[in-house]
Amino acid sequence: MGTVLRIGGPERPPAAQRGRWSESVVILTLTTVVVLGILGGRLSPDWTPPRWIPNHIDPPLAGPPEPTPGAAGIKEEKVRIPVEDTTLTATIFSPKKAGRYPGMVFVSGAGTGEQAGFHSQARGLAEDGIVAITYDKRQVDYGFLKRDFNLLARDSLTMLETLRKRADVRPDRVGMWGVSEGGWIVPLAASMSQNVAFTILVASPTTTPRRQAAWSVTEGLRRRATPPGARNLAAAAVGLARLNFLDWDPLPSLRSLKKPVLAIFGTADVAVPPVESAARLKEILNEVGNHHLTVRFFQGANHGMRIDKEGSLPAGYVQTMAGWITALPGVARSVGQSRPSTTDVTRPVPEIPPVPDFIPVSVQLPYPWLFTGGHALVMAFGLVLAGYLAGPLMSARSRLRTRRREPEDEECWLSLRRRLRQLVAWGAGTIFGLLFVSAALVALGFARQGEYTQVGSWLVTGSLWWAIRVVGIVTVATWVITTATLVRFRREGWRPSRSQWWHIGGVLFASGLIILVAAYWGLFALSW
Repeated sequence: MGTVLRIGGPERPPAAQRGRWSESVVILTLTTVVVLGILGGRLSPDWTPPRWIPNHIDPPLAGPPEPTPGAAGIKEEKVRIPVEDTTLTATIFSPKKAGRYPGMVFVSGAGTGEQAGFHSQARGLAEDGIVAITYDKRQVDYGFLKRDFNLLARDSLTMLETLRKRADVRPDRVGMWGVSEGGWIVPLAASMSQNVAFTILVASPTTTPRRQAAWSVTEGLRRRATPPGARNLAAAAVGLARLNFLDWDPLPSLRSLKKPVLAIFGTADVAVPPVESAARLKEILNEVGNHHLTVRFFQGANHGMRIDKEGSLPAGYVQTMAGWITALPGVARSVGQSRPSTTDVTRPVPEIPPVPDFIPVSVQLPYPWLFTGGHALVMAFGLVLAGYLAGPLMSARSRLRTRRREPEDEECWLSLRRRLRQLVAWGAGTIFGLLFVSAALVALGFARQGEYTQVGSWLVTGSLWWAIRVVGIVTVATWVITTATLVRFRREGWRPSRSQWWHIGGVLFASGLIILVAAYWGLFALSW
């Protein structure tokens, strides 16, 4: 039933006493925010990419290799090729002039992977005497939430074998080209089959998908002049994701590359760290004795090797690939068996373009601990909801059992209930605001550069970060004020009923849990 309350509540304290109480609440609020900021900064991992200063920058080559003479026209063939569980549509581009040519398979990056995006490059290669195949990526067993890189690699090998069986293709000179996510697929396919004669990696990551995604979002936000704390929050959101492919380790397949590799990067790439990826790839191949790595950078090219909004390819890009492929006399053999011939352009060339003094590099994201992990956060949200509903549910239960309303019109309860409602509103705003801001920052970080001006970007990302931090601080202040009000009323003799205790305890517990989660994710960090 609860205790029958004294209507009218305790006597109001003198004005001087209320003033001292208000000052104490302000000091306690500020102290709490500072303590949360210090603890949150110490407990939460730092996802901010460091700056790497290269010890040495090798000069770039004077220009791309000379292309081979073009064939007399090309032809296109539409074909449908069965693979595991489905059939894929493909297009084969080949020279009209009779002969036997090298071949190459285009492997797309993440997403739908429609082959039309590679037709211009395939035509260019066919004009220079290379048979190329493009194909639509499978949609069966592939999606945003689930990806099987082994299955995608087997699809690409099916395309490679299709080329090797053609009369106009030299079966010992068929290789693979992969961009972005294809940079994980192509080395994996090469590790499965000795028939992959060479690999071309374009904007290829050399780290896990999670680490690459975190670098991409933080670098995108950095170029938009986003506050460091907001960038850290966005990277944390990426680190929290639990998708089956995000922790794919590319090192075993990269270490299996024993045949010539051409690595191409654009200097304007914000999805993959170009300089770091090139240096890491050189290091990995050197470890396994493959010194036949050629690196090319194209100034101003983005992640898709485009240099403008019209989707133009950089000058010399297709010619570089064609010249490299056709100048590989020993491409079918293992490069470690003998000294390469003098015409083999796969000599060691670790070219790195001129770069800024400080280069953002990728970092491995640790998985959040304790109550900040994915499953724990879902549980925390459930506890928050239960805490906020505890009071109303207990009041409804009490009314149903006693068939009468408990006295709730006294001054103390009316005042405290008003505080509790404010706390619920600010707490809900903090937790849902944190989710919204995290998602918005990730989306803005992945968005194409140039869609926002730097000033406009800061107004969007900076204002979101400031707004959610202010909401979090107001939540802390409201929690402290509500708790202090409860303590003062209790000292003055007020005795809540059982349902009122459930209401008070549920709201304070739920809001306190929200504050702890917000502190871990950096909302109260001292650095703004």
